[in-house]
Amino acid sequence: MADVKMETSADETDPTTNNVESVKEEEGEKMETTNDTGAPAEVDEETEFAEDEAYKKLRSLSVKPKVAAALVRLYEATDMSPDELDERAIEMLRGLPTDHALFVIKEVQGSNLVGVQNKAQFFMSIMRNFRDKVRQFGVQTALSQPLVNGPDATKIKEILERTGYPLEVTIGQRKYGGPPPDWDGPASGPSGPGHEIYVGKIPKEIFEDTLIPLFEEVGRIWDLRLMMDPLTGKNRGYAFVTFCDKAHAAEASKKRALWTA
Repeated sequence: MADVKMETSADETDPTTNNVESVKEEEGEKMETTNDTGAPAEVDEETEFAEDEAYKKLRSLSVKPKVAAALVRLYEATDMSPDELDERAIEMLRGLPTDHALFVIKEVQGSNLVGVQNKAQFFMSIMRNFRDKVRQFGVQTALSQPLVNGPDATKIKEILERTGYPLEVTIGQRKYGGPPPDWDGPASGPSGPGHEIYVGKIPKEIFEDTLIPLFEEVGRIWDLRLMMDPLTGKNRGYAFVTFCDKAHAAEASKKRALWTA
């Protein structure tokens, strides 16, 4: 098994309160909807998408033109469809200043949504976390830090195609497997204790594309669950790995020093 050093590291960002930026955020949102006289400002449509049905639907729901265009590009770049973004997500997106909404959409698109089952819920969770970061750290800091972290999309897709395992991504966990393909045991997983191990001191920038090959060397994986920190978008420094064979779990535990030393 490769020697991978797993060490926790403190978050480099110190929480600060920036009331001035919060006021600017609110004022910025007002400035987007009114001109200097207080009357509604004229809206410039995105001509590139003027005839696009998804764009027109978003505009009919009062989504700002630039935000609507960014959402259409998100649909085109991922497997997300317009129907998957429900009214609650649209309403929450409308409440963000344009630059904030565009930042959130860019971050979601960058993740490629690989493994995300409930895309509307995931999208709303990302928006909530962004708003929390704005309140806690200020606008400038929130806009300068990634919202969604994860493995290289190409690498994880290659692993999924090779193994046939499912991937389920939520805001708090990245779960690989459970069950693996051709599993003929209990639907809930291997029965009896001793199949699962705890893996700690994982560097915050490490994801399942690095961990899976390490544990595959020991034996067949039932599932691997990497815990995520919603606020930072990084992993929490620990994971749980369940093996199909209890003996493989025991072997992995003996070699734990290779990734925790």
